[in-house]
Amino acid sequence: MANQITAVSQPAVGSGGTASWADTVGIITGYLAVATLGRKNALINSVGFPVNQRAAASVSATGYGVDRWLFTLGSGATSVLTPTTPTPGTTTGYIKQYLAWTRTVAGTTATTIEQRIESVSTFAGLSATVSILAWCASGTVDLTPSLVQNFGTGGAPSTAVTTTGSTITVTTTPTLYTVTISVPSISGKTLGTTSGTDYLSLVLSRPTAGNGPTTQINISAVQLEAGSAFTGWEVPSQQETLAQCQRYYVRWQGDATNIVYIAAGQATSATLALCMVPLPSPMRAMPTIGFSALADIGVLAAGGASTASSANPAVFNSPVSVGAGLSSVRITVTVAAGLVAGNAAVLHVVVGAAKFLDLTAEL
Repeated sequence: MANQITAVSQPAVGSGGTASWADTVGIITGYLAVATLGRKNALINSVGFPVNQRAAASVSATGYGVDRWLFTLGSGATSVLTPTTPTPGTTTGYIKQYLAWTRTVAGTTATTIEQRIESVSTFAGLSATVSILAWCASGTVDLTPSLVQNFGTGGAPSTAVTTTGSTITVTTTPTLYTVTISVPSISGKTLGTTSGTDYLSLVLSRPTAGNGPTTQINISAVQLEAGSAFTGWEVPSQQETLAQCQRYYVRWQGDATNIVYIAAGQATSATLALCMVPLPSPMRAMPTIGFSALADIGVLAAGGASTASSANPAVFNSPVSVGAGLSSVRITVTVAAGLVAGNAAVLHVVVGAAKFLDLTAEL
């Protein structure tokens, strides 16, 4: 099936047709990773973008903004992606935010946003439909969806396969655009030897030329599902979406007036504390640890005194796991002095709204 593109009016939440035989086959093959979750949309945090754990007001360099969406700037480009709250009454109630994507300098390579989906087998050998609710500030803007099959890392995995969909031309009227892409089979391909590193990625690309390369485009919803048609927006609760996002990223954000406590543990010496950190959702893989600054992470000793970390905290696997993910991790924190071996210790983020500690298990 060739790539297909249509522009249609937006249907109500939950509307849709009867599953086809191809959809049923998809449940057994490439769609299994999504169908077993009881979801048709392979994307997370994609309808109204309600979760923004990083509290990113905007992102202007390559990296994550709202959860699960990776922004790539492109060579020589000047571009900003800003989550924006719509004016009341101008959109449907389930659109909490839209992404305002400005680009004042087009650069020499495309600017993109993408979401990586666990398992390269997702939709393999099937048709998949990308649905995008979007509009632009003026004129028209070109936007091109593509699906990238990445076979992971370690050993000698097969080279990634990119299947590019038809370019849509976005207008100033909010419109639902759909593009159907035939996803190649992965028969005969080789996965990397590092388990859990293969994925399917949806990439939305703004070319450097064509229509509106420096015009603002706004995106309020994106969906990726098996089959050749849009079947209505799937809108999980915000709590469900947060739990899904926390499989890949967890953040403890500082507060302007209070210490933010993370987990209790025990001092093993005068300078080292070990804390068992329960995770709000089992994480995809062993996470890496990050923080705003070394001095922003502290240990509260049994006597009530807070001591700042003096070396980078380390994160380790714990013996407790649930299903395919980690339910807790061990974090060790080194301080200059002040702890008593055997006494309690509490890991925390010190006072300050911009301070944080996070754990990342993104693909």
